[in-house]
Amino acid sequence: MRKGYELRMRRPLRKGLLALFAVALLVLAGVLIYRAGYRAGTNLSQQDRAELSALKTQAVYLSERNQTLTDLAARLGRSAEIDRAAAQRVQRSLNDMEAQLTSLNEELAFYRSIMSPSDQSAGLQLQRLQLARVTPAGRAYTFNIVLTQLQRGGGLAQGRVTARIQGLRGGKPETLDMGKLAQLRLVFSFRYFQDFEGSFELPTGFAPRTIEIVVRPSSRRLKEIRKTFTWADALKGG
Repeated sequence: MRKGYELRMRRPLRKGLLALFAVALLVLAGVLIYRAGYRAGTNLSQQDRAELSALKTQAVYLSERNQTLTDLAARLGRSAEIDRAAAQRVQRSLNDMEAQLTSLNEELAFYRSIMSPSDQSAGLQLQRLQLARVTPAGRAYTFNIVLTQLQRGGGLAQGRVTARIQGLRGGKPETLDMGKLAQLRLVFSFRYFQDFEGSFELPTGFAPRTIEIVVRPSSRRLKEIRKTFTWADALKGG
């Protein structure tokens, strides 16, 4: 059996023209798409620039407004701070004046009691005992003892003062001589009044409880004075 043969005619020119036409269509489509995109992009960029310009203008205004408000707040803050500082200075001055006035009134009452003694307060008196801490948590103290002789036409009052501090150390009772701690001889000789001032330091571990003041005049015409104060009362001024 003979094999049949099929004759096919090749047309290369026709295929080339078709390929060229397809490429041309693609190029034309690309150009059209590019132009359309360029126009759209150009229009969008202009709109964005307009909005951006408006936002920048608003941002500048808000920034200037914020700076104005910040400056105003700073001025008001400084003014309020100055007012507070001035008010505090005035209050401190008033407090100082009140303290000075209270002190002057106390001194005036003290001198009046000396110059015009009452019948009940005539004779030798322990007018004041006051202790004060040198530091809030320290063991050092200052003291002030004032003696008066409230008697018209009285002579010199002479004698000595003993101050004994009673307390505990190591759980055991102990008595300390305040004059020895202060390294002072509490000897008096006066007609109207005399005060003693000094400082001392309590030994480590000693807890004070009371302080006893004994005023021993050398003359029999004056009576001995013996008073005991709690440590807390002595810190308050007797």
